[in-house]
Amino acid sequence: MRLSLLPLPVAVLALIAAQASAQQAESKQTPKPTHTAAASPHPAASATLPVTSVSLYKNGVGFFEHTGNVTGNGAVTIDFTSAQLNDVLQSLTAIDLGGGRIAGAGYNSTTPLDQQLRTLPFTLSEDSSAADFYAAIRGARVSVTAPGGAITGRLLSIETHGSGTFNSDGENKTTSEHRYLTVVSDSGEVRTLELTSATSVRLLDPALQQSVGRYLQLVEANRSQGLRHLTLQDNGTGTREVRVSYISEVPVWKSTYRILFTPSNTGGTATLQGWSVVDNTTGADWVNVHLSLVAGAPQSFIQPLSQPIYSRRPEIPIATEAQLSPQTFDSSMEANANGLSGNVTDTTGAVIPNALVVATNQATGARVNGRTDSRGQFSIDAPPGRYNLQINSPGFQQMALNNAMTGSPVNATLNVGSASQTITVEASNADLQTLNRYAAPMAMAKLSSGVASGMSGGAAGGVIGGYTGGSIGGPMYQQMAANSLNVNSTTSAFDDYFAYKLDAPVTILKNQSALVPILQTKIPADNVTLVSVANDRVSQPLRALWLTNASNLTLDRGSFTVIESGNFAGEGLLDPVHANEKRLVSYAADQAIHVTTEGDKTTNHVTLIRGSKGVLNIHRADIHEVTVVVHNAAAEHRSVVSELPVVNGWTLDSSTSGNTDPKPVETTATVYRFRTEVDAGATVRLHIGASHSGFSTYYLTNTNDNTFQYLLTETHNNAALKAALQPILEARRKVAYAQDRVNETDAHITQLRSDEDRQRANITALAGADGSARQRFVNDLNKTEDAINASQAELALRQKALEDAKGDLANKIDAFTLDETVS
Repeated sequence: MRLSLLPLPVAVLALIAAQASAQQAESKQTPKPTHTAAASPHPAASATLPVTSVSLYKNGVGFFEHTGNVTGNGAVTIDFTSAQLNDVLQSLTAIDLGGGRIAGAGYNSTTPLDQQLRTLPFTLSEDSSAADFYAAIRGARVSVTAPGGAITGRLLSIETHGSGTFNSDGENKTTSEHRYLTVVSDSGEVRTLELTSATSVRLLDPALQQSVGRYLQLVEANRSQGLRHLTLQDNGTGTREVRVSYISEVPVWKSTYRILFTPSNTGGTATLQGWSVVDNTTGADWVNVHLSLVAGAPQSFIQPLSQPIYSRRPEIPIATEAQLSPQTFDSSMEANANGLSGNVTDTTGAVIPNALVVATNQATGARVNGRTDSRGQFSIDAPPGRYNLQINSPGFQQMALNNAMTGSPVNATLNVGSASQTITVEASNADLQTLNRYAAPMAMAKLSSGVASGMSGGAAGGVIGGYTGGSIGGPMYQQMAANSLNVNSTTSAFDDYFAYKLDAPVTILKNQSALVPILQTKIPADNVTLVSVANDRVSQPLRALWLTNASNLTLDRGSFTVIESGNFAGEGLLDPVHANEKRLVSYAADQAIHVTTEGDKTTNHVTLIRGSKGVLNIHRADIHEVTVVVHNAAAEHRSVVSELPVVNGWTLDSSTSGNTDPKPVETTATVYRFRTEVDAGATVRLHIGASHSGFSTYYLTNTNDNTFQYLLTETHNNAALKAALQPILEARRKVAYAQDRVNETDAHITQLRSDEDRQRANITALAGADGSARQRFVNDLNKTEDAINASQAELALRQKALEDAKGDLANKIDAFTLDETVS
C-alpha cells in the first residue's frame, strides 16, 4: 500500500518555514526598531558557562565552579546529568561580580512526556503522524496553497480515500491512499484539496504556532532526558563576570605511587612518584580547569529535592446519622489478620511516596512487595504470619524491619543517607521509630603547605618509555626515572583536611578518566626484611622499605608499585603518611631469610610478702623469654626487622634474665621493632625478655586451712611468713577444738530430749495400767530431765570457751604484720 503522506516532523517544519517566510516578507515591508543588549527588555540567547575549578573529595563528592561573562540581561547555561540534580538544587550558589542580579534558575523537567503533552491545546503523542496532526488542529485558521488553487479559512477535516487497479480475474492488484484537506473559507466556501508534497499549509494563529513549537521542543528534549540544562537569568548592564558553584556526586579519586630505588647496605634514597586517578562522569567537559584533590570527608548527604513531596493531611469524615447494618463476627484469631500496612516518613515527619516495601514470610520464605502512595501509605496483601520487611527509597538508608505481624500497623521512619547503609529494628504493635545515626567526620591532621619538587608539567601525566626492565639498572635508571616526570603541585591545610592543588590546568572530557601526577620527590629509604613473632609463631619474612616522608606533602592512602634496579619488585598498600613521618611498607616475600624461635618460656617467683591487720599481699614477678633465630641464606647482607607484640602490663626487661638484650629501634602502640644485621650465610640469635609484676590479696579472716597451706607452698615455706602465721594457726586450732566441744554437748542434749519425748509418750499410754509399770517410766523421765539440766549448764561453759577462743583468734589476726622481701 502506497501512502502519499508527509511525516509529522517534516510537515510541522514545513508549516513553520512557511510562516517564517511570510514574516520575513512582512519585515521587508515594515522596518522594526532595534534595541541594544543592555536596554532590551528580553534576555539574550543563553551562553554556556564552562567549568573552571574542580575540587574532588574522598567521600565521593566534588565541588565545581563555573566562571564566565554575561552582557546585559543575559542567561547562562550549565549542563549536568540527571543524577546530579538533587545535589545541584541543594548546593547551587550564583554570584554576579559586576553588580547584576540573579533572577532565577530553570531546568528541563523530568515529568513524563505524555503528561507534558497534555498541557498543549491539542492531543498528540510522540509518534503522531501528519494526519493525526491535522485532525488535532481542526477548526484552526490556515492558508492552504495547492496546484488546484489557494484558500484561507478554517480547517474542517482530513479524509482518506483509497484507489486501486484490478487484474483480469477481478482481484485487487494494487492499492493506494490519498488524503484530502477540507477548508471552509471566511466567505463560507468549502473546498477540498489533495494533500501532496506540493501542498503548502500555513498556520495563521500565532498562539497555535507557539504551541506547535512547544510540542517539537518537548519531543526533542525527551531524547536527552539524561542531560539537564540549567539556565540562570542574570539581569544587569554591561559585561560582568558570573560565578556559579555547586557540589555533585563523583567517583572517589584514588592515589597510587611508584617507588624506584637501588638496594644499599648503608641506607639510601628512593624516588617517590605520586599519581591520582580522576574520573569525569559529569555532563560537562573539564577544559583547562584548576584541579584540587582533597583528602577529607566533609559531611554530605542526598535529599530528594527534585521529587514532588506531598504533605499528609488528616481526613475528616462527614458526620452522618448512625445506621444499623448487619454484623459479622471474627473467630478467636486476631481480626484483620491478612495483609501488611503502615506509613513511611522521614525524620522530619514528611511522608515518603513511592518507597519500595518488600515483605518476606519467615516461615515459607515467600516474598510480596508494594509501594507507598502519595500519602506515604502502603498496603500489601499477605497471608497471616510474621514477616521481615525491607524498605528502600532513593536518598535514604535502607531499613530492615523484622518480626512484623500481619494485621498490626507497621510505621517506619527512614534516615537520610546511602542506600548501602542498613538500619535493623524489631517490629512491635506500636509505631516504630529509628534513631538518627550520624557518623562524626574523621579528624585529619592539619598540615603546613609545601611545594613538591619538579617543574610545572602536563595534566594527564605520561609513561617512562624506551627502557625495558633490566636494560638500564642501578642508579642510572633511578635518575632517569626521576627526571622523566615533571610535577608542580602544592598541598595546603584547611579545617581538618589537606589538598593537592595542581598548578597546571587539567583537561578531562566528560565520560573520560585521567592519571594525574601529584608528587615527585626524593625520600630516605632503607631496604629491610620484616618478620613478625607472636605466641611462638613466625610470619613469612617480607621484603620492605623503611621510608621517611621528607617531602612537605602528606601522602594519601593508596597502592604503590616498587621498581628495584629497573625491575618490578612488588606492590603494596600505603596508609596516610604525614610530612617527616617514618613508615614501614612491605612489597614482596623474602625467600632467603629463615626465622625460628627457641626457649619460649614464662617463669614466675614471689618477690615481696607484705601483710597487716589480717590482710596479706603476695607480690610476684613473671618473666617471659624468647630467642629469635635468624638465618640469612642469601649471598648478600640483610637487615632484618623483627616485630614482637606489645602486651599490656609487660615491659622489656633483661636484668632478671641474665642476658644483655638489644633495645628496640622503634616502638608503636602494638609492636616492638628490633633491627638485626645478618651477613650472607650467617645465623644470628636475638634474645628478648619481658617482665610483668603483680600481687594477690588474701583476707585471713575468710581463709580456710587449704588456703593457708597454698600460701606456704606458693612462697616455698618462707620462714618469715610461717612464723607470722604460726600464732594465727594455733588460735585457729583452739577455736576448732572449742567448736567441737560445743557441737558434742549440743548433740548430747538433742539425744536427751528425744528420750524425754519417748518417755512422756509411754507414761501417757500407761495411764490406765498397773501403777508399778507406770512408775518405772516416771523415774526414768526424772533422771532424763536432770541430765538435760546438767548438759545445758555444761553447754554454757563450752560456748563461753568458744567465744574466748574466737576473740583470741581475732586479736592474733589483727596483730598480724609482715614485710618480707624475697630474693
